[in-house]
Amino acid sequence: MATAPARDRALEALIDALEFAESDHEIGATVRAQLGRAGPLADVRIWLGDDALRPAGDRTGPELAVPAEVRAFLLRLDRPIPIGDLATERLGRLRPPLLAWAGAIGADVLVPLCERDQLIGLVVGNLTGGRALRDLERRQLAEGARAIARAHTVTSLRRGIEARASLSREVELADVVRQARTSGGRRMVAGVEVAIAYHPAAHVAGDLWFTGELADGRAFVLIGDVTGRGTPAALVSAAVIGACQSATGLADATATPASVLTHLHQVVRAIDGGRHRVTATALMIERAQGDAPGRVSLAIAGHRGGYLARASGAGDAIELVPLVGRGAPLGEPEWRTSELAHDLAPGDTIVVVSDGVTAARNRAGAAWGERRLQRTLRGASGGVALAEVTLAALDDHVGDNRLDDDVLVVAVAP
Repeated sequence: MATAPARDRALEALIDALEFAESDHEIGATVRAQLGRAGPLADVRIWLGDDALRPAGDRTGPELAVPAEVRAFLLRLDRPIPIGDLATERLGRLRPPLLAWAGAIGADVLVPLCERDQLIGLVVGNLTGGRALRDLERRQLAEGARAIARAHTVTSLRRGIEARASLSREVELADVVRQARTSGGRRMVAGVEVAIAYHPAAHVAGDLWFTGELADGRAFVLIGDVTGRGTPAALVSAAVIGACQSATGLADATATPASVLTHLHQVVRAIDGGRHRVTATALMIERAQGDAPGRVSLAIAGHRGGYLARASGAGDAIELVPLVGRGAPLGEPEWRTSELAHDLAPGDTIVVVSDGVTAARNRAGAAWGERRLQRTLRGASGGVALAEVTLAALDDHVGDNRLDDDVLVVAVAP
C-alpha cells in the first residue's frame, strides 16, 4: 500500500505531467499511469468531452452515456465519491436511476471532472483490497480532478484555435480562454477583501490574475502580464492560472510568493520551447492575530508592482509606500525574483496595477502616467474601492480612445 508522502508525490507528478499533455488521449494516458502508480485507485478509466464523454487514454470503447439528471447531480457534487457513499446521499427519485447507472460502470469510486459549470469528464477506479477511501485520498483526488479538468480545457481551446486561421476567429477563441480565468469584481479570500477592476484592450492582450486561499489560512493573489498579444498570450495566461490553482492547492506553511513564482517560471519555460515571458507580482497576506499585526509578503518578477496605501496620520492624507522590485520575467533563462514584506496596519490597502494603466492614452496622445495614478490613490478614501476609483479616473482620462493594452487594477484590504 502506498504511503501518504508517496501519494503526494504521485499527485505532484500527475499535475506536472498534465502541463505537457497536448490531447485528451495524452491526458487520459497520463491519468491512468499516474493514478495507478501510487494513487488510491486501481483499474482507472477516464472519459473526457465538452458534450459527449469519450474514452481518453484508450482509443477503443464506446462513449459514456450520462443521463441529464445524473449529469446534473455530478456537477452539483463536484467531488470524488465512493459508490458506497451514495447510500447516505439525499437522492430522492434520483436514487434508482443513479444507482443503476453507477452499477453499470462497475467501479468503486466516481470522480467527476467539472469546469466552468460543466461536467467535462469522469474518472472511475477501484479501491484496492475493498478498503474505504480516506479523507486525505479524497482531497488528493479532488486536487487531481481540478488539474485534469484544466488540462482538458486548455487542450480543447488549443484544438479550436489550430482549426481556425482567420484573425477574427482567433480573437474570439482567445477571448474564450480569457473567460476561463476568474472574473473581476469583489471577493473575500481567506478573510481578505480583494477587488479587481479590468478593461480589455481592443486586441487580446495577456493580463491575468488569480486569487486563492492556502491551507494555512493565508490569502494568495497573483497579478501578471504575458508578453505579446492574441491567442498565444491568452493560452499562456490560462496555463499560468491553472498552475496557480495546482501550486496553491499543494502549498504548505513553508510556501512563499517566491516559491510559487519559481513553480510558475518552470511552467512558462515548458510552453512552446520557452519562448514566452510573463511579468508577475505574487502576494501572500496574513491577517492580524491578537497582538501580531497583519503582514504582506511579495515576490516580483519583472512586473511594475504597485503601492501600499496607508493613512499618514495627518488628517485624511494617504501615504503611498512603493512596492517595486528588480526581478526578471518568468520564462527568462536568467530568471530571478525580488522579495519584500511589510507589516500591515488597520486601514492599509495594497494596490497593484498593470503596465497598461499608466500607459493608457487619450485622443491627444497623453499617457495617464504615474503621477495621475498616485494623485488618484492619495485622493481616495482607501479600501478595495481604490480599484474601481482608479479605473474610473483612468476612463475619464482616456475617454473614447481605444486601449492599446489591457488595464488591470487589483486592490487588497486585509
